Amino acid sequence: ICPADAKKLGVGEGDQIMLKNGSTSIILPVKCDASIAAGNVWLAAAVRETAGFGALHGGLELEVP
Repeated sequence: ICPADAKKLGVGEGDQIMLKNGSTSIILPVKCDASIAAGNVWLAAAVRETAGFGALHGGLELEVP
C-alpha cells in the first residue's frame, strides 16, 4: 500500500488491514511501499494468504478491522 494511503487509514507497517472484494474478505498485514501508486494496492497471487480471494484486480475496499 502507498504510504500516504496507509497514513489516511491510520495504519502503519505490520498493522492489520481488511481487503474486501464483493462478499469475500481477507485480513493481511500492511506493507508500505512508495513504488505503489496512491489509491492502489499490490497483492501477491498464488500464495496461501490470497488463495480463494477471487479476482485480484478491480475495485477493492480497504478497512481497518
